[in-house]
Amino acid sequence: MQCKVIGLLASVALFCSCRSSIVMEDAYTLGRGNWKVELQAAQQHVVIYDERKDRFNNTSTIQDYVAEGLVSQFDVQLSVGLTDRLDVGGKFNTNSSGLMAKYLLA
Repeated sequence: MQCKVIGLLASVALFCSCRSSIVMEDAYTLGRGNWKVELQAAQQHVVIYDERKDRFNNTSTIQDYVAEGLVSQFDVQLSVGLTDRLDVGGKFNTNSSGLMAKYLLA
């Protein structure tokens, strides 16, 4: 019962958060000596507008098209099993990087 409550709270927190994520982690660790490499690529269409302001009453009057293009993002994630219950690794992408750890509780 306790695991179901924790899973429900984690799901609610995930769907209510501001950060978007398209990577889902499984609940199990890799095991001692095993490793995993994940690659991901994404592309997003972006349009940029210049919003002009009226000098007299400081309100928006017109939006002028400035540019458009594709923004690419590449992700690489590496995980290594230090023990049967502990994985460590790192995630690196075009915008940021970070370290991660996963511990199997049950």
